[in-house]
Amino acid sequence: MLLTVLGTPSPLTAAVLKAVQTLAEVAFGSYHWVAAGTAEDLKTALADRGTKPVVLFGDIPSTEITTMLAASQAPVVVALESPATIVSAVAQTRKLKGLPAMRFASQSLATLHDAALSPRAARIVHAATNMPLDELVAGLGRHYGLELDQPKRERLLGKLQKLARGGQMTLGGLVRPPEAGAADAGDVALAARALSGFELLLVGQRARHFAWEPGIFLGARPHGEPIDGVVELIGGRRCFVFGPFFHLPKGAWTATVDFEVSDNISGNVLKIDVYTDRIVWEGGTPLPRDGRYTCSFEFVVDEPRIPLQIRLFNDQGAIEGRFELFGITVSRDA
Repeated sequence: MLLTVLGTPSPLTAAVLKAVQTLAEVAFGSYHWVAAGTAEDLKTALADRGTKPVVLFGDIPSTEITTMLAASQAPVVVALESPATIVSAVAQTRKLKGLPAMRFASQSLATLHDAALSPRAARIVHAATNMPLDELVAGLGRHYGLELDQPKRERLLGKLQKLARGGQMTLGGLVRPPEAGAADAGDVALAARALSGFELLLVGQRARHFAWEPGIFLGARPHGEPIDGVVELIGGRRCFVFGPFFHLPKGAWTATVDFEVSDNISGNVLKIDVYTDRIVWEGGTPLPRDGRYTCSFEFVVDEPRIPLQIRLFNDQGAIEGRFELFGITVSRDA
């Protein structure tokens, strides 16, 4: 038997996972624990399971794993928290802050996206922390197709109550929130803006739109530092804006770059590409002398685990000219 839990790296996921592990312990006596991100990890971990039931966990599952789960029609529990909550959590648990924390949050949400919307998935979000433990246990049992007799239900509830803070008999009692101040308030606010498209996932809808502001993109001077205002085009041909190394759910997306150019007297060509582990789209357009413009293009995401960059290049050396990025939006049809 397979009990699958997927979830964002957050306190709610840890609580749900603990509840499922305790359920498996009471129901089966022993079980085989598997934490896997790729199909290879999963196959290796399952090789020595014997006849034991399996509890499978993933916070950044590959497309191969989510496709395998969908094809098996196995029930899945998916715990989801908001991007801001994830950033707060990983600042404490994984010592990630700033853009790396936001990238990690986007990776988890993007890889969990399709599994969370599967008809065989039970989504658990923060509002469920008020759920009494007996309701949680009953719901998990029904979802996985497990039947527990009264003695086992009482034993399970007793174990969970011991794990709960202050003996609370709700899911919230199992949740250990991040320490206050673990994450920078600016990081949390930026994550809430830049990754707000994932909020729809928490209410059972596809992520459709993201607005990526200039501060999450990186520049060439100094290399790898967030851009801040106007970029001077003077110098040799180069990639002068890249990033944000965020992740998107699988599918077709449209990006729109909003920028202003000034004093481009000699002219130049703006080259743009979308890069994951390879170039998935590229194009170019002559840069005007002055003015604010937008350009749009379409690209496809095949594997949400891989970070995505939108890269801007000046195709020729320049002796003058300035470029300012106002932001990039990525969207898709509902």
